[in-house]
Formats: sequence, C-alpha cells, structure tokens
Amino acid sequence: MRRSSRRPSLARQLSSFPQFPPTQSSLDWQRSEQAYFNRLPHIAATGTGHTRDLSNRKSCPDKPSQLCVAFHLHPQLYNMSIIQYVYNMVDEPMPALSIILIAHNMERELPRTLKSFSPAMQQGLSVDDYELIVVDNGSRRPFRQQELEPFAPNVRVLDAPDPTPSPVAAIHQGLVAANGELIGVCIDGARMASPGLLVNALAASQLHPKPVIGTLAFHLGFKVQMESVPEGYSQEVEDTLLARCDWEKDGYRLFQISSFAGSSAEGWFKLPAETNALFLKRSHWRDLNGGYDIRFRTPGGGLANLDLWHRLAEDATSGLIMLLGEATFHQVHGGVATNALESPWAEFSREYRAIRGVEYKRPVRRPLLYGAFNAESASHIEFFSSSASSR
Repeated sequence: MRRSSRRPSLARQLSSFPQFPPTQSSLDWQRSEQAYFNRLPHIAATGTGHTRDLSNRKSCPDKPSQLCVAFHLHPQLYNMSIIQYVYNMVDEPMPALSIILIAHNMERELPRTLKSFSPAMQQGLSVDDYELIVVDNGSRRPFRQQELEPFAPNVRVLDAPDPTPSPVAAIHQGLVAANGELIGVCIDGARMASPGLLVNALAASQLHPKPVIGTLAFHLGFKVQMESVPEGYSQEVEDTLLARCDWEKDGYRLFQISSFAGSSAEGWFKLPAETNALFLKRSHWRDLNGGYDIRFRTPGGGLANLDLWHRLAEDATSGLIMLLGEATFHQVHGGVATNALESPWAEFSREYRAIRGVEYKRPVRRPLLYGAFNAESASHIEFFSSSASSR
C-alpha cells in the first residue's frame, strides 16, 4: 500500500495546532511551541511577520525552493507575538504509519522484534511507507540507532530523558515524535509481529472515521509463559524454537510455535482484554491527550494498557476493529507481568482502583473483524475449538 509522499499542506498542519490553553500535565502533546515545531523540522523561524492569513504568500528570493508564510501565534498561549516561518516546499516522504516500540533491557529481544516489523518482512509496504520509533526506557546498555538499522532501516531511536519503571511516559515521548497519520503503539518491545500486521492495520483504518484497531496476542512456546516459565521454558529453549521454525523466511511460522496469551485466551472471535499493538489515527491520539494515563506508575505500567483498551472499547463513537490472522508474539525476557513467578495482579488491581475508583472489568463489545487466515493462523481456530469443546 502506498500513500502520497507529499507532505500535508502547511495550512493543514497549522489547523492541528492546539487552540486552547495547554495544561501543565505531562499528557499534553504540545507542552510548548518548541515541542510542536520540533515535530516539523521543515519549518524554521526567520523573523517577524504581520498576519496569519495563509493566502498571503511570497517566494523567498534567496531560497527559491521555499515559501515564506506569516502567521500569528496567540500570545496568551505561549507568550509569543508575531513570528514568520519558512515552509520548505521540497517534496519529502511523509510516512503513512508510525510504530512506537518501548524497550527496556531487551538486547536479545529487540533485534528480532525490529526484524519482524521491518520492510523486509512486512508485506505490501516499503521503507518510505512507515517509520519505527524505539523509545529506550532506561536500559542498562542503551540502544543506538546504528546498531539497530541493520534490522530495520526505517528505525529511529529515542532515549527517555527520565526513565521510570512504567513505560507510559516513554509512550508519550514516542507519540510526540511520530509523523504518521496512523500511529501504532506496542507497549512491550519484546513482541514480534506477523507479516501482514501493518498493511492490514492501514487498510482497516479506512473502514471508519475514528478507527480503534487491535489484534490478538500470543506467547512463544506451547503454553502461556506464566505457566511455561516455572516448568523450565527459557530464553535458550525459545531460541531453539525460533531457529527450528525458520521464522525469518516466513513470519507466519511464529504461529506454529506459539499459544494464545491469557488476554486473548477466548480466541479470534471475542474481544480480548487488551491489545499489544494498538492503532489510532493521529487526531484520535491527540484528542485523548496521548491516551495512556501517566498515573499508572507500577513496573510495566500495571493495567495502563488494559485501562486504555477498556476506555476505547466503551466509546460508542469509535469503530472497534480486530485484525484476523495477524498477531503479536511475546518473547520471554523476564517481564514484570508475563514472566513473573508470582502474579503482580493484586498490586496492579490496587493501583487501578486508586485511579479509577472501581474494580477493573474486561471490556464487552462486539468488534468488526477484518482480515483473513492462512494455514498457520487458521490452525489456532481448530485448537481453540477443540479446547472449548472439552471444557
């Protein structure tokens, strides 16, 4: 799938500038004018102007490839008066999609994740169609872009300035940096992707003006890792499984060595408790002030991911869409929730009650199902059917 490579018009970009006093909350996407214009590197300050009328344009004599545009920023919002900016008219690619991956001490797992999300493995997309943004949330050995580019040439690496045990602040940092019209968030960078995940998410985003797109989660191994790890499942066992299935030749082979995650245990045709690849349009993320609630501070974010998915599912104005035949696959890495020997659910639930004032409940809504099965993903329909009939 290809999108036009021309950048949106300056008028369109300016129309998305917040017209309300920014809050002091770290949820605010545009905390300052600098944060906003850092996202538009092709705009540079050149002096003072006199009007916000975008029809009042003239060519810059010293830079014929650019266009001078004057506009007015509300002085009550940012203590700025009249500023003139230059809009670079060079035709540069604008990605249709941004993917945000949060990583913490994933030296083994992240390269595989990036490989699975790379243009070499994602079907129907080129390197210019999307960007991958890794936010390193305080790893002992921080990732560097040059060491990750061999796995995915369209990757960009950001370092969280103030890492916290919760990934929520890092997610917001990634959202601010994202350029795509559709933005997908993977709260756990240890989750690999099936080959049609991104192209199908882009296609599904055209089905509703306000799409909320998710997919099921799988665990590598033949049991959920909360059960398999105490029984001896390890990184070494997982490495052997991955090598034997030769997933780099066909990413759908990951279905052969995986099982439904607990949140997706009811199979393909029921709404899961959460999605580990969540896609919303840029405007929706902005309306949600970044979506993820920064009050979730427990390690791993606690129930932050489930909380956002629940709130999105309850929004009747949205189009809730689940992708069929595509999924994410969790690598074992000592994660707080999936690989803990003792369940952290009690701690997570206490934090949820303190924030929301109620007990967490799984969302109930019938989603639109979009996509198709192949031989590998369809095998889990049979597995689920036989498991359900034996209950």
